Amino acid sequence: MLAKGFLLLANFLFCFSQKIVTDYPTLPTLWEAETIEPGAPGSGKGIEAYNFVETPTEDNPSALWSNYTGCQRLIYISSNYNAKRYLLGCESLNCCWEQQDGNQVEFQIPNVRYSNPKKTVDIYYRRANITNFNEIIEADEWSWSWTVKDKLSQDWRAYTIPCNDCVNGVQLIQWQSRAMGLEWWPIQFKNYRGYEASSDEGDNFKRQFYVPDICQKNNLLECPSGLHDKYFSTNKNSAYVYGKGLQASCGTCGTGYQTCCVGFAIDGYSCDCHLQEGGSGKSGADCGDCGTAYAACCIAYAADGYPCECDVM
Repeated sequence: MLAKGFLLLANFLFCFSQKIVTDYPTLPTLWEAETIEPGAPGSGKGIEAYNFVETPTEDNPSALWSNYTGCQRLIYISSNYNAKRYLLGCESLNCCWEQQDGNQVEFQIPNVRYSNPKKTVDIYYRRANITNFNEIIEADEWSWSWTVKDKLSQDWRAYTIPCNDCVNGVQLIQWQSRAMGLEWWPIQFKNYRGYEASSDEGDNFKRQFYVPDICQKNNLLECPSGLHDKYFSTNKNSAYVYGKGLQASCGTCGTGYQTCCVGFAIDGYSCDCHLQEGGSGKSGADCGDCGTAYAACCIAYAADGYPCECDVM
């Protein structure tokens, strides 16, 4: 009984220490850092380089390099309709490719945008101590979430520290995400360095985001089934955190569908249907509970004047 009392007190103090803020940092869209990512090859330690472009083009792709011992990954999006993941050196394969569903996940505070422009995301702030690369660090915690019909949910936490010499005066040291109220999965950052997109340094940094010649062969093989998950998705949520972002026009209901599928995948039941742009919010007959929830979400948004532009099939 005493232990329960302490737990309730701790939860109360945690909630009380948070406050809603309207002044929060803007993270760079270009950065590189040492990382520890659950589910990544070996110990999960690697070096990553990130270039997020909201509307990617052939000349300005959205891309992410993940460099780990024995395996490398390039997420490369030249448009929301032309997106691939390339795996290099994984299981002795020089290069192979996999389909990437739309843009990569945006590392931003917040990274949720509702179809209804009048609906905003609450950002909560508090100071917190976290363990990052085996070091206890006091950082600024920024947290936000969304919920669809009180059934589908996704939560995020971003931990930053002030840095006068850094882009936007901030340094990202950890990013956490969870789906459906499940376990938090952290990505840790060390020696995080952002670049100004319009600077000479930024231009030089972006030159590394191209598809290597070895991956441009006419007969390039598609990766064997399960290869990406073997190396990058021991954490079933990591596919949602980094890769397999949803199409830009699929909105909040599309995000809800992705999150629902993550929750079922963790329990061993993966979704067999996928978001497809150019639709109207329909779900296929065999798309399960997540598909049904997606269609219901789209009906509600359409009634408010914000119809879905994707189908689940």
